[in-house]
Amino acid sequence: MAKKTRKKQGKSGFNVNPASLLKAALQYHQAGELTQAEKRYRQVLQQQPHHAEACHLLGIATFQLGRIQDAIALYQRALNLKPDFPDARTNLGNALMATGEFEAAIQQYQTAIRLNPQDPDIHNNLGNAWIKQGNLEAAIQQYQQAIALNPTCAEAHNNLGNAWSRQDRLDQAIAHYQKALAIQPNYTIAANNLERALAEQTRQQEMAAACQTVLHKLDQLGAESSEIAELTQDIDLLQFGEVDRLLAEQNFVAARQQAQEALTQRAGLAKIIPVIAFIGAYAKSGEHEAAKTQFLDLEDRILNQEISLSRVEKDLLYKRIGFCTPFLRDDLVANITLLRCLGQHYVDCKPRGGADRQPEALSPRPGKKRSPGPLRIGFLSNHFKRSSVGWVTVDWIKALSTITPAIYCYATGQLTPDDLTQQFQQAATQFYQPTTLSDRYARPTDLSQRIEQDQLDILISLDSLTIPVQVDVLQAQPAPICMTWPGFEAPFTCSKNYYLCDWHTHPRKVESYYREILVRLPHSHFAIAGFERTPCERDRLRRQCGIGCEQVVFLCVAHGLKFTPDLVRSQLAILSQVPDSVLVYKGRGDLTVVRSAYQQACESQRVDFNRLKFLKQTPTEEDHRTVYALADVLLDSYPYNGGVHNLEALWFELPLITYKGQQFTARLGYSCLQALDIDIGIANSWQTYIDWGIQLGNNAILRQTVRARLAVAKQVNTLAPLWDPQQYAENLYVVFEALLHTATYY
Repeated sequence: MAKKTRKKQGKSGFNVNPASLLKAALQYHQAGELTQAEKRYRQVLQQQPHHAEACHLLGIATFQLGRIQDAIALYQRALNLKPDFPDARTNLGNALMATGEFEAAIQQYQTAIRLNPQDPDIHNNLGNAWIKQGNLEAAIQQYQQAIALNPTCAEAHNNLGNAWSRQDRLDQAIAHYQKALAIQPNYTIAANNLERALAEQTRQQEMAAACQTVLHKLDQLGAESSEIAELTQDIDLLQFGEVDRLLAEQNFVAARQQAQEALTQRAGLAKIIPVIAFIGAYAKSGEHEAAKTQFLDLEDRILNQEISLSRVEKDLLYKRIGFCTPFLRDDLVANITLLRCLGQHYVDCKPRGGADRQPEALSPRPGKKRSPGPLRIGFLSNHFKRSSVGWVTVDWIKALSTITPAIYCYATGQLTPDDLTQQFQQAATQFYQPTTLSDRYARPTDLSQRIEQDQLDILISLDSLTIPVQVDVLQAQPAPICMTWPGFEAPFTCSKNYYLCDWHTHPRKVESYYREILVRLPHSHFAIAGFERTPCERDRLRRQCGIGCEQVVFLCVAHGLKFTPDLVRSQLAILSQVPDSVLVYKGRGDLTVVRSAYQQACESQRVDFNRLKFLKQTPTEEDHRTVYALADVLLDSYPYNGGVHNLEALWFELPLITYKGQQFTARLGYSCLQALDIDIGIANSWQTYIDWGIQLGNNAILRQTVRARLAVAKQVNTLAPLWDPQQYAENLYVVFEALLHTATYY
């Protein structure tokens, strides 16, 4: 009689054949019972650790369970066991996409395509990755390839529609949305996209019809007709509005195309509005040189009085060119000469008489002695919320409310409240939100009348010319002391008003350039109590970005308006002299333009482009601030330094290299470091900037010295002025009292 053989038992009973376990795992997986599937995949790997397919399937299950980093490790394990495994590479790419590592994902998809070029899903996924990197042309090619391999892939048709839509090619977009719905009638996303594209197509057709109507009327008029200028301005404004809309949607390619077309159509004519649109579209995209060329030509024509300006053109020049000027050039005399000219044009263009009379003509409050007691202080802003202005004013306004209970906040536009808004509301005696809006903003006369009723002593605009309605209110002088806080350069409109600054941003002898009266604070023109950020681990962040723990990381957070060729060249000059260093870029703007600029500079300076990492935007400021844990040195922008970004970096003890220039916006980084009593990292030329970068990059002890000094500056007993909003508020209150003593009316 044959002897029965008993199977060896494991900890949980009889061992099961790995093939049977894998089959059971797949059944659980297909049924959606992921925990049970994961358990059995792991049992397979316990018995057969080199089972690449089990590693891959376990990776899929853990990804679906939300453990993305675990999934990445399992996919990589599967690929170590079986490098020519296209499905594992595709799914690794998907996981990397979920963590924002788009470049790494692209590499995995491209390898998967080489292994399996006939898989339409991989092409579709690669298209999605290219979209995230801002490369629409590459994305379109991949979607088209996916459709060629599988014409019934509804997702690829929808994605191709999105890509065409972002290029403003709505006919192609609509056609592919319709194909997606023909294949999959219940495809809700495609249906929503189709509805939006049809609405946009109708809007564009209406705009084109309006332009054609104006052009037709122009053809009927004689060359000497007085209506021609008004009609051509109507066309310009329609096109200007279209550029603005595209920029608001961050559709930078279409915005530049629209601006270029408008400029070309107006060739040989008085093309003021199209030039303004062109400068804005190219500057915000990161195309600094193209914007600057048009800017310099326009400046010459304005200052040499070669053109006759309409009221609309004067208004737009002040709002838009006045805003762009500090981003395009650091020349104190030239910039302020232009800004003073634009400020005067803006004052001149305001209508006189009636409800919308010239604000400066409004009578100040009749003379009377102010009542004794705490000062009544008001703030004008459209940014009592999460914004650059909000973050750097909320702490000292709260501190000011402990000195005087009479704090008034006046929102100047439509405000969507958030948690920062609540802090402003809690600090304010009254928080005013307008009930009547005109072109998204409160009417200056309404604001002025409300402020007069509140009988303020001091009125401060936090936004300067970036919100022109606030300039109009200050012109009306509804309070004895009217002042602009330097959230931007001065308004350059009224010699009776004040402009707040500090001795570092505005050194001696610059007073003569300004129209407003400069009032300097002793240490810094702003102060904060610190920032919060999402908890993070430096080494883990670096691993996610493919950066070694010991590598030196330089960080650039300059958005499109602050992105210049000189900045790129200097950063790469630093990189070339600091071995094993990388540059991380994270900023708003046209990423295709940014990547192209870095690519060209890498080629000219012989720097490996793979040493650059491009990070996606994050949903909250707290998430964004984790980037400072990733880096070793922040490379500031110029001619417009970082404001909030510099403060964030310094608060999180990151050494800063900043170029100290002539104008206010080119001295922000310098002002911050001086308020911390730190000279390391302050440059007065691009060469000095590069030298500091090389020195801080190669000298870990120097970096640690700066970090230690930044840490000490946050301690209670050694608190630096930059981190002391209470002291800032007390200094400010003393200044206000002194100004009131010199005021000529109450």
